[in-house]
Amino acid sequence: MPSANPKLEKQASTEANEPIRLAITVIEHKIRNLEKRK
Repeated sequence: MPSANPKLEKQASTEANEPIRLAITVIEHKIRNLEKRK
C-alpha cells in the first residue's frame, strides 16, 4: 500500500489542479470585468 499511495496522490493532485487553475482564471476575468464596469 505505501508504494501505491504516492502514485494515487500525484494523479489526484494533478487532476485537481487543472480544474482549479481554470476556475481561478475564469474568476480573475470576471473580477477584471467588474472592475472595468466601475
